[in-house]
Amino acid sequence: MPNRDWTPVAFAAATQFGSSAKLVSVLTKLDGLAWIMQLGRRYDTQRLNRYSEIVRSLDQPEAASDCCVVPATEENEDASLSLSGPLYSKFPVRVVRAVLDRLMAEQPE
Repeated sequence: MPNRDWTPVAFAAATQFGSSAKLVSVLTKLDGLAWIMQLGRRYDTQRLNRYSEIVRSLDQPEAASDCCVVPATEENEDASLSLSGPLYSKFPVRVVRAVLDRLMAEQPE
């Protein structure tokens, strides 16, 4: 991931849930959300506001905290639109390489 502003959320989740399946679930969703916001070209302030919303939701019932980590429809659409054209003209090379590395890692052998 080219930015690190998601790490406080990961630390807050680890503090809240310890070593559990819930932590793995939150971190997996957080990773996906972070990539979607990166691809959707969200500004720092937009990402930080979104992450602070997630941290506040960690004390809520499970359904509420799960909803906060799931990308919104608009975020998904922005990311999809970004991927539907020439990537190298939209993103720095390091971002494109990171996205391609992740996609390749997720491919079955």
